[in-house]
Amino acid sequence: MSGAARRRIVVTGLGICAANGANIKEFRASLMQGIPGIRDITDFDARGYRNSHAGVVREQGAGLGPEDEGLDRASVLALQSAHEAMADAGLEIGAALSYRTMVAVGTSLGGMHGHVRRMRHDFDQNPETQFEGPFDDMLDLPPCQIANLLCQRLGARGGNSTVVTACSAGSNSIAVALDWIRQDRADVVIASATDPLCELSFSGFNILMALSPDKSRPFDRDRDGLVVGEGGGTLILEDYEHAVRRGAHIYAEIAGYGLSNDAYHPTQPDPQAGGACRAIRRALDDAGLQPADINYINAHGTATRYNDEMELRAVSSVYGELLESIPMSSIKSMVGHTLGAAGTIEAIATVLALSDGFLPPTVNTSTPIEGYRYDFVPQARMAAGLQNACSHSFGFGGNAACLVIARAPAAAAQPAGMED
Repeated sequence: MSGAARRRIVVTGLGICAANGANIKEFRASLMQGIPGIRDITDFDARGYRNSHAGVVREQGAGLGPEDEGLDRASVLALQSAHEAMADAGLEIGAALSYRTMVAVGTSLGGMHGHVRRMRHDFDQNPETQFEGPFDDMLDLPPCQIANLLCQRLGARGGNSTVVTACSAGSNSIAVALDWIRQDRADVVIASATDPLCELSFSGFNILMALSPDKSRPFDRDRDGLVVGEGGGTLILEDYEHAVRRGAHIYAEIAGYGLSNDAYHPTQPDPQAGGACRAIRRALDDAGLQPADINYINAHGTATRYNDEMELRAVSSVYGELLESIPMSSIKSMVGHTLGAAGTIEAIATVLALSDGFLPPTVNTSTPIEGYRYDFVPQARMAAGLQNACSHSFGFGGNAACLVIARAPAAAAQPAGMED
């Protein structure tokens, strides 16, 4: 929008299916009470791995119809959260709005879960033969199929994109959505992210010795690895003026984002936190804020040795002594590490924190890493006056993303009706 003021983007709808809540109401309640959703894995035999528990979604497929039977788990998680977000936003996509509505999806695994299950079944039945699955099995594999499905089910004809940047994919997809609206390519973007519990990724973390044999303890001195999770989350992102004209409820504003890459190692983060620092500083600059303006940090907080140390180095560099008065927590202690969905699920938690005035806790963390006197929010608590928050995502391949989320703008006068 050359020569015009930059469009502001607000959140008007939320939908989720996570281990500690199959919908927004349950998820909010669990965050406010510090209730984790970690339980035994039943989808595959995990007895030979470093642990056998994960953040498993209990109620999958709620609100879906007969036409959705047989969908891959990743698609079910995305579609379930998207339906809830659309209903929450009170958004009806009419003929005109359909061409101004786009879909951005973040994922790490896409439809790989179902393919791996079929491979495992074939191997169990024919251990001496090579798997040669039918071609139809490959239709669910491309991650772009999830975005295509959302477009079809929800009537979004403006276009779509799928971001596959490991554990930063959800945050990256929200950044894509912001650019579309800022560039006046869309008025509404359905920003969704999804990743299922899959033996492929679970075994990968096991090989890397990154799985905790017990529980996730982000930023704790005795942390010993992550707990894998699954889930789907969706935010309805909307041009502020568009939202005001239709009288939408506004949860919060996505004020800015920053992206970067370590260019360091396939799995390990840069120990000097160069990429993370750049992403955080770029997000603050994009939002027009200073470090002193941030009241809460929703950390990546995987509870692994290297990632937690790197993230603390990054925030210490950006915020300095200010960080001693800025609470920082990781909800991965409650939902597990949901991989490509993590950035979106954690953004939703951050939106709820700002909207409802509370701080989600870092459960299981009792003895912070030596040398860091920060507030890791060991127990959930109310926090009036939150204005601005940062949500971090740092993934394999050095992918780094940071979102700045602000309290909902003051209500504006509602102009005459729209034509959508």
